[in-house]
Amino acid sequence: MANRELFVSDIQRADPWARGAALVIVIVAFALGGVAVPLANAFGPAIDAWFAADLENRAAGVLRLMAVFVSASATLAAAYVWWVGHRIVRSRRYPPPGLRVLHDTVVLTGDTAESRGRLMRAIALAIGISGILLAVFVWRLVSLLPIPR
Repeated sequence: MANRELFVSDIQRADPWARGAALVIVIVAFALGGVAVPLANAFGPAIDAWFAADLENRAAGVLRLMAVFVSASATLAAAYVWWVGHRIVRSRRYPPPGLRVLHDTVVLTGDTAESRGRLMRAIALAIGISGILLAVFVWRLVSLLPIPR
């Protein structure tokens, strides 16, 4: 593609609906953050008292719960990236057919697209393994702490 001109068919146009959806997600995230800060300030003393009542066991439980949530989030993100990479490899087109884009994107085909899809699958594998290892390490760390069980 280095020495050839781009034609209109070589560009996938941005999807206005996808842009709107992305904007709504960002606005909702900011709104939730704006609500979370006053809630944390209001319930902070009660949460501190709850922790202090049984610090060792509750700290271990919260650490384990955080490990599960982080690992699940990473695993779900890895699954999505793997799925998109698989669609790219199968169709030999990037972005794959049916994928909505936020901005006008040059369409890659053939070996270039396939290598991009394989790279996405490798990244997905790394994200998934990292998420699982993080959960294992935190779980192991909690089990090594001097916490009565």
